[in-house]
Amino acid sequence: MDDFSIAFYAFLKKKFVTSVYDNAENEVVRKVILMHGLALLGMVFLAALGIVSLFQHAKLLALFDFLTLFTLVIVLVILRRTGKYLFCCFADVAIMYCLYLYLFFTGGAQGTGFMWYYTFPLFALYLLGSRYGAMATVMLLLPSASFLLYDISSETVNLYDANFASRFIPSYLAVFMFSFMFEKSSENAHRELQDAYEQQERVVEERTAQLKQEIAMRASISRRLRQAQKMEAIGLMAGGVAHDLNNILSGIVTYPELLLCQIPKNSDLQKPLQTIRDSGRKAAAVVADLLTVARGVATPKKVCDVNALIADFLSSTECRKIQELYPAIRWENYSGGEKMPIICSPVHISKCFMNLGLNAAEAIGSEGTITFSVGTDLHQADEERVSPIPGNHVVIRVSDDGPGISEKDLEHIFEPFFTKKHMGRSGTGLGLAVVWNTVQDHDGFITVKSSASGTAFDMYFPRIEAEIDEQIQEMPLETLQGKGTVLVVDDEEQQREICRKILTMLGYTVTTVSSGEEALDFLRNSRADLIILDMLMEPGMNGRQTYEKILTIHPGQRALIASGFAESDDVREAIDMGAGALLKKPYSIEELGIAVKREMACN
Repeated sequence: MDDFSIAFYAFLKKKFVTSVYDNAENEVVRKVILMHGLALLGMVFLAALGIVSLFQHAKLLALFDFLTLFTLVIVLVILRRTGKYLFCCFADVAIMYCLYLYLFFTGGAQGTGFMWYYTFPLFALYLLGSRYGAMATVMLLLPSASFLLYDISSETVNLYDANFASRFIPSYLAVFMFSFMFEKSSENAHRELQDAYEQQERVVEERTAQLKQEIAMRASISRRLRQAQKMEAIGLMAGGVAHDLNNILSGIVTYPELLLCQIPKNSDLQKPLQTIRDSGRKAAAVVADLLTVARGVATPKKVCDVNALIADFLSSTECRKIQELYPAIRWENYSGGEKMPIICSPVHISKCFMNLGLNAAEAIGSEGTITFSVGTDLHQADEERVSPIPGNHVVIRVSDDGPGISEKDLEHIFEPFFTKKHMGRSGTGLGLAVVWNTVQDHDGFITVKSSASGTAFDMYFPRIEAEIDEQIQEMPLETLQGKGTVLVVDDEEQQREICRKILTMLGYTVTTVSSGEEALDFLRNSRADLIILDMLMEPGMNGRQTYEKILTIHPGQRALIASGFAESDDVREAIDMGAGALLKKPYSIEELGIAVKREMACN
């Protein structure tokens, strides 16, 4: 039986429901099918009744039947072609209303016209709903009840009597109440179902939005992971090359400095030695860039004000050189007056400014503006903004009004050795790679936005609440003089010799050994006020292992850690055991002298 009902409903839907109802709800489709059925059935009955009325010479009744039939045809055509479902519902009920009133007032065939009344509440409530259906049902009952009262008391009509009225009105009301309750419960169920459906739709939409966000986030993380892996692979190569170059450059940088301290100021060798020293420093700066790309440079950090860092850079020699190359470019500073403290390496942040400023100037070419500005970011709403330290960030923006960066180049601009510059003209292809790695080393992140109207780089650094560190003034050589015994442990002979000569010149008694094992042999029979330990020594023990063994021989032994790489786990462990500061290689006379004098003062 269920299969037959389904098949019959499908047949009616196929025959009666046109394409204008393709997107309609199932309830609307069911009512459209019902109206088709009512209209077709009504037309058949009305045609038959009209013909019978003609044979009975009841021309007025026949005319009313045929007019009603014609009206139903019009309503059915409108229903099928326009899809004006509500209009057709009201039209059908209105036709039924007029027809039923006519039958009730005339009595119909042999006084049976009232029997159609019992179908009106069913159809009216179903087609118009509980509210308008109830109104139509009551509107049909009121004139009918009035006519009954008139007919009972009148001697001219005599269609109905009091006995009929006492049965007809309660039975009509019973059908009405049943139909109303059924339709009301159906509407409530439909409303609850609709609310549940809308709630489910909202849940699906929210979840879809979450999934899209998660997919975008995963794509972003995957992209950054590939970038990080690529940077790590290139960094390993760059780090190995830079480490070897660092050892070679130590002599080129330090020996001229030692000689300049020993020869007269008016000597003819002053200028050549200064040239050698400056060239060595420039080479060391390139090596420092390689180490930054490798994320392995030893970076001493302190609390600095971002606004002061920007002001220092804009008044620096490096910035002036760029301004001389591009005199038509304006440099604007909107960093503001409020202090924005971050923990950073001022040298590396300044190098970021220099690289971004130089890139912006080269992008503009002739006339334009480079702008430095500072702000804060509390929420990190963008999916690209992922920092190891959540919360409040200081945002440094370096923007320009140049032609922008093409979309295909945006994916590669932070990669080492990727450059759009002409060979031999400027740059090594390390500039933006240095910026990227510097920001990463400071627990921050960088974003870039570019269009035809310009490019903006945003660097995000964790903001801290701390006092700004005072700037250390350059110290005269005389103030670095000291006394005491120092043991230098380094596997590179040149490094040992450089350190020995600097410390000897500063007044210290120096002994050098080439390994951790030799240092232990020396300390079993002797003592040193301070030990300078190279962290990476091959083969044999490294600096941490050596210091650990030394403490078993001389507990509380003072030591400095020397390294060209970043603060590793071994370095941190050595400092936790009692070693002093991390001394970055290659170091200058002043840097070594200050570090040694500070540690000697702790003895």
